[in-house]
Amino acid sequence: MAAKITSPILQDATARVGQLAISADLVAEVHRRKTRVAFSSLVSGGFTLNIINTVFVDPHLDNPASFDWLVCILAHEFCHVQQKYWVDSVEQELKCYQVQARVCQEIKLDAAKPLYDRFLPLDPKNANDLDTALQYIIELAGGSVPTQTIYKSLPKSQPTRLIQRIVAAIKELSAAALAGIQSVRLTRARQM
Repeated sequence: MAAKITSPILQDATARVGQLAISADLVAEVHRRKTRVAFSSLVSGGFTLNIINTVFVDPHLDNPASFDWLVCILAHEFCHVQQKYWVDSVEQELKCYQVQARVCQEIKLDAAKPLYDRFLPLDPKNANDLDTALQYIIELAGGSVPTQTIYKSLPKSQPTRLIQRIVAAIKELSAAALAGIQSVRLTRARQM
């Protein structure tokens, strides 16, 4: 049983994630679930949709110069695969950024240190730390208003009850629709 990865650089980066002590179990889960991993121009960085068992990765990372960044982003996304949630939360994102920070440390990607190490001391069960994590996540989204819109829609803690998950899913889908509209408007504005 193996993940469905057609790109050679994604295969190599997945293998590298699997060689690291901190993330070997993540790759094992990706292979166990036969997760599809592919490049998509619709994402910046990475994005996991557990509902369709797929990880999407920014095609800008499809080059040898970005290999270490690709490894770190895949570790983050594979953490989402392992969590198996269909609805995101700040708690879930914090845990994934903490894994990403540890992988970046392990492979000595020093350029990532100021971006991700700040997530390490935060407690995923502490409401104040989740507020701080959301602030950091929004900062990482940079000037991408659509991405920030989606992150701002996330519940702090992972929804556990069915009704909570449904409400969170509706909010996230609504935010994604709004983000799509924002993205189209931004594209049109740039073309003018």
